[in-house]
Amino acid sequence: MNILSVIRLIGAVIFLATLPVPGHALTPGQVFEKVKDTVVVVWTLDASGKVKARGSGVLISSSKVATNCHVVEGGVSYQVDLDKQFVSATLYAEDGDKDICLLNAKGLEGKPAQFGKAADLKVGDPVYAVGAPKGLELSLSLGIVAQLWGGPPPLIQTTAAISRGWSGGGLFDGEGRLVGLTTSYLEGRKNLTFAMPVEWIGEIKPIRKRAPVGHSRTEWFKRSFALQERRDWRGLLDWSGK
Repeated sequence: MNILSVIRLIGAVIFLATLPVPGHALTPGQVFEKVKDTVVVVWTLDASGKVKARGSGVLISSSKVATNCHVVEGGVSYQVDLDKQFVSATLYAEDGDKDICLLNAKGLEGKPAQFGKAADLKVGDPVYAVGAPKGLELSLSLGIVAQLWGGPPPLIQTTAAISRGWSGGGLFDGEGRLVGLTTSYLEGRKNLTFAMPVEWIGEIKPIRKRAPVGHSRTEWFKRSFALQERRDWRGLLDWSGK
């Protein structure tokens, strides 16, 4: 091998070393194992300490939990449960227009989520919803990205089925990265699953931003998408007119 060939070989090795390493899709079981210490149960209590509502949430840092605002709405106090580890929490920040609230659960020991990007998703990509239906054990629901609305970042519509108590849980991509917070919308007899993009979490400031009077931004979106899917053009026109 002459000196020119050696130089070319070295150059090729250096070039390949600088290329980004592609991610490897995990199996559904591997995704669940990766995120099971990230998703929590959120209990909303009234003034007498009785359970007012329950849902799911995602640990996004050592003490911060993201969930849907409608899960914690009207609560006086909150409890966060991670694998039978109960921790009192306080409302840290909220944006009712985006339906994302942050709780401060000091002392909670878990594994904060690895963030992905909703903006990188494509229709047909596999996604995995993880939450605690009715406050029970964590469950996994498989699906694909059915549609991406608006953005960037877009609101995510997915075929992953969720049930009561799952709101505020995590939607993860094929590498177990958080791409959204799940929520559902019931239109007629059909339950549609959406997820607020993970990028919105970073926009929630540690101040209280109350939802405007009337319908929230996400509620407007979900209702519009449901009407469009049903091809109820008159209903969509009326809804848009409001």
